[in-house]
Amino acid sequence: VTRSDGVIVSGGLGPTSDDKTKDAICKFVEVNMVEHKEILDDIKQRFSKRGVDMPEPNKEQAYQPEGAILFRNPVGTAYGFEVYKDEKPIIALPGVPAEMKAIMVESVIPSLKEKGFGLSDLHILDAKVVGLAESAVYDAVGPLREWAEKRESICLAYYPHFVDVTVRVKVRGEEEFAEKMFKEAKSILEDILGEKLYGYGEDGLEIVVGKLLRQNGMTISTAESCTGGLVSNRIVSVPGASDYFLGGVVAYSNEAKSNLLGVSEKTLSTFGAVSPETAEEMALGVRKKFASNIAVSTTGIAGPTGGTAEKPVGLVYVGWSYDNELGSKKLMLGEMTRDRVRLYTSQMALDVARRILSGMSLE
Repeated sequence: VTRSDGVIVSGGLGPTSDDKTKDAICKFVEVNMVEHKEILDDIKQRFSKRGVDMPEPNKEQAYQPEGAILFRNPVGTAYGFEVYKDEKPIIALPGVPAEMKAIMVESVIPSLKEKGFGLSDLHILDAKVVGLAESAVYDAVGPLREWAEKRESICLAYYPHFVDVTVRVKVRGEEEFAEKMFKEAKSILEDILGEKLYGYGEDGLEIVVGKLLRQNGMTISTAESCTGGLVSNRIVSVPGASDYFLGGVVAYSNEAKSNLLGVSEKTLSTFGAVSPETAEEMALGVRKKFASNIAVSTTGIAGPTGGTAEKPVGLVYVGWSYDNELGSKKLMLGEMTRDRVRLYTSQMALDVARRILSGMSLE
């Protein structure tokens, strides 16, 4: 506190005996803990909605530092709070990332902006890139760096998330100035990255695909083998997915591929389950089954076993079917773990859907 304008801490606000943050802060700012009945009622109601009684230890979460500004947790039971020491704020947030983020976005950032903690003039543009590694993205956006280096109020950052990379443009200044800079940055990024740039902001590819499906009035279905339902899971994670997602089939065995998706036994015996031919027949079969506008499929060897010299671990095919088009894309993901193969494949399947819906090349 002596070296900062304020402090934000995360974690230790749970109901168990090892959650010491509130006690430590109370001791530091020299206040007592007091019970808040409204918090207790809120926590009880959360458990009641799930059809269970509130566990006894959760009562501890109703106790907060005396005089604290309280931040309701929209996704959990641990409230955040703000107290002061030497007129400087100390803000405590839950350690669970989703809970911390929810309170930060909903309550803390607006509060700090209102108090003038240097956030009101900071503006952020996040550009989302798919199909390129962080180093490749960094190499590609050289012109954007040159543009930013000429402007003292602008800086860039790069955030790899395995399935995509975020290029962040940070601008300090008035909102009108920031919007002007963002317009210039977008123009440069779109010129450099082209179809690899799939959107701006926090939206993941499943949200982007959902918006495109809704905008185009189209529907989608999925046929999955190596991803085991991960593609459809990501699609239905978006609220309102029932508007455009008709259904999916997880066909892991050859029998399931034949019986549920209509993949011919000749295709399976001649080319194998992991082949472009099978991927394409899977996509066509599921599209016919659900009468969707487009369909995507996945089949591959996620590992760590099951590979051969001809078909190594990490070999994956993503198939698609739409209009009179039928095709597939080959992926070689041999250095990845099983979970990463599945996750990356789901991203590529969603990217195929994005490209179809946007009229882009599928090469």
